[in-house]
Amino acid sequence: MTKKSHRPSAKKKASSSPFTFGASALGLCAGTFVLALLGYFDYQAHLLASEARVATATVTKNVLHPFGLDRRERTVYEVDYVFTAADGTRIESKEALDDAALARGWDLLKQGDTIPVAYAAGNPQNNKMGKDTSTTTLDLILIGFSVIWLVLATIAVAAARRRWLPHAAPRSRRSKTATDVVPAAETDPPRPVVAKASVSGPTLFGTLLLLFGAGFLLIGVANLVGKRAADRAFRTEGKGATAIVLTKKTGIRKGGGRWYSLGIRFTTDEGKSVVTDIDVDLPTLSSLYEHYPIKIIYMHQDPTQIRLPTYQAGSPRALWFFTALGGVIATGGAVMLGFVLSDAKRKRLLHGP
Repeated sequence: MTKKSHRPSAKKKASSSPFTFGASALGLCAGTFVLALLGYFDYQAHLLASEARVATATVTKNVLHPFGLDRRERTVYEVDYVFTAADGTRIESKEALDDAALARGWDLLKQGDTIPVAYAAGNPQNNKMGKDTSTTTLDLILIGFSVIWLVLATIAVAAARRRWLPHAAPRSRRSKTATDVVPAAETDPPRPVVAKASVSGPTLFGTLLLLFGAGFLLIGVANLVGKRAADRAFRTEGKGATAIVLTKKTGIRKGGGRWYSLGIRFTTDEGKSVVTDIDVDLPTLSSLYEHYPIKIIYMHQDPTQIRLPTYQAGSPRALWFFTALGGVIATGGAVMLGFVLSDAKRKRLLHGP
């Protein structure tokens, strides 16, 4: 009897990795480009922070690019300004306003208004509006993307090894001789007897149903309790204010469909300016325009928690359905496990231990 090997061949192993290798290599190339770009921006930010000089710039133009124009999916404010560096160089620049700039009201700047700008002494073209030269955000983004890049590199190297090493060192083949034909008893060592603990299908299925159902049920109950608490807090502690619509945004959800939001600015009773986003539906988004006033209700402890007066309190039907579904699944799993345990107990009583 000839001994046959049941191990998968190197050819089969290599053929299973081309897709993984190609996808990881493509992701690695794209990631390297993005990482280099982020590194350049981070370097420029650190250069600006280390050589920062502050000057007074004059606004030459403030352009509003409204939502929907030229199929724009968000509102953009762009400010053009000019300033003179310490060496007498006249610098013209422009910048899109972020939330910090919108909180200062810079969307209302007009031609001739003055603003502070920070620039690098060695390269005045490297400048930004305001005096803040912190690099923390860019540093964190660069670190996070570096970790992702390392993961992609590890996958690509592992896929390359699986693809190329079997071809680089092929195993030598020997012709069959008389020595290859030996009794199976001499070639196959006795296999140790391993005791296997068998779990019946109903037991496993019932356990899975119970665990998944209980998880869904707990998540649903937690969300229902949180929604009720939030409704009560807004009803008893909420404060009214008039906000200004700054931006309109839209995008595609991961699961499909679109989300819509408004970027708004308002002033609390304590005089604090707050800029934040609120989720809205399409009719509400379509009925409002940039710099339009809108009534809101905010929480005194956390002004970023905001609702519109038209908000309907109560838990959505989907959340109730999710919670009820979890309860039904968990109950089904518990009933199935109960029948399994009851049947096992009955068999022990009939046949003995």
